[in-house]
Amino acid sequence: MANNKKRYYKKPVKRDNYVPPFNDAVLSEPVSNLSLRSDTLELLSGANVTTIADVVKRMEVDFYRICHFNKQNLNDVKNALKKRNLFLRPTPTPPTANAESEVAATEQKPVAQNRQKPIVPSEKPQTQANGNNNRAQTQKPQQKKPNGKPNNEQNAKPEQNKKAQQQPQTDSAQTRQNRQSKPNGNKPQKKQPEQPYVMKTIPEKPPKPVHVPDKEEQDIYVKINKGGKWGFRIRDGKEMAVPAVYDEVFNFKDDLCCVQKEEKFGFINRQGEEIIPVMYDCATSFSEGYACVFKGEYCGYINTANETVIDFVYSAGTPVINGECRVKKDGKWGELHIDAPKDIRWII
Repeated sequence: MANNKKRYYKKPVKRDNYVPPFNDAVLSEPVSNLSLRSDTLELLSGANVTTIADVVKRMEVDFYRICHFNKQNLNDVKNALKKRNLFLRPTPTPPTANAESEVAATEQKPVAQNRQKPIVPSEKPQTQANGNNNRAQTQKPQQKKPNGKPNNEQNAKPEQNKKAQQQPQTDSAQTRQNRQSKPNGNKPQKKQPEQPYVMKTIPEKPPKPVHVPDKEEQDIYVKINKGGKWGFRIRDGKEMAVPAVYDEVFNFKDDLCCVQKEEKFGFINRQGEEIIPVMYDCATSFSEGYACVFKGEYCGYINTANETVIDFVYSAGTPVINGECRVKKDGKWGELHIDAPKDIRWII
């Protein structure tokens, strides 16, 4: 019976014969003697690199095989070795193209010389003589018939007759042109002067006007932080416009600014007066006279007089643009018009 057992072959182990050119006493020192950073030393110890010999036997590429070992750690190792006049194992340089071509040329020369066969001088005249004899034998005299013409001419006549029959008896274009150029047969017609070629110009289309948005004017107030609290000062001077008493302040929109104080939101004017008290759980800046504010988990919309325009029944809302906004309810988004808040067109 055949032996069906699987045979497993072990891969041959590559032996490393590299010996670092340093003193054995230096190579036997622990890695901790090198002035390395703590993270580099921890990565080396995790990879069983305990002595200086284990370090200098490696090339730069070998260090990147260590987990989480990066370029900064490699530079740290190289600088520490440089201080001790040590260096890593140099990377082998590949042979150059010139050296390979020279080796290939030296290997091919003797082969090419061996393949050449010497020519025997005695064989040449024999082959030529034999070739002439064979030619003489193959060439036979043409048999002539009683009329004295060879067979080749007689055979060629029917072929020529067939070609003449196949060609239609029509005038070529060149002969027609010659006839038209010479109607009387003697005087050629005068050539008319060629008219110059005029290129047609295609009118260019006018470029489309590009709409450039107007640059927003910088506000006269600048946010300022004092002692961890926020306020406003005048841009051109150092005078305080709004005292720094809020945890967060936003930009002025419609001459009102959203502020945060003790995890509540409200609105102030440019004189620092609280027009809308700090009472909402979250709020956005005013847009077209309306702002989205939260009470608990639900949001609605108010005007600058702190009057409720849209009830607090939605889970999210966007700023008002062109009298429209988007609101979210029960996982669906819809378009809402401020003038008709009940007519909502649900999108998703």
